[in-house]
Amino acid sequence: MNAAQPVAEATGHGGLTELTPGRYDWLRVELRRPAHEETSGVAWLYFADAVDPEPLVATPGSVVAWLPVPRRDVLHGVRLPERPELAAATLTPVPSPDGTLRHDGADAHG
Repeated sequence: MNAAQPVAEATGHGGLTELTPGRYDWLRVELRRPAHEETSGVAWLYFADAVDPEPLVATPGSVVAWLPVPRRDVLHGVRLPERPELAAATLTPVPSPDGTLRHDGADAHG
C-alpha cells in the first residue's frame, strides 16, 4: 500500500474534513496519541450523492488506524467519530488503482 502525503489535518472531534475528491481504498488516520486499548467508533464518509458509515478501529498501542472506503464513488470528505481516544492529527488517502480525480473533477488518467 503506497500512502500519499497527508491531505488534511483533522478538524477535531466530529468535524468534517474535506478531501481532494477522488476514489480511495483507505484513509490512513494518524492518531494524536496511541490507543490504550482497542477503541472503535463510526466515521461518516461523504460522497457526492451519499453518506456512508464505516467503523474506525484503533488497536492497543497504535498511533495509526485504517478507515476502509468500500464504495467505488468519489469521496469528498470524512467526519471522524466524536471520541477523544480517536482524535486524529492527519488523514492520508490511499488512492484506488483506478486513480483519483483532478481538482477540477476530471479523471487524472484520461
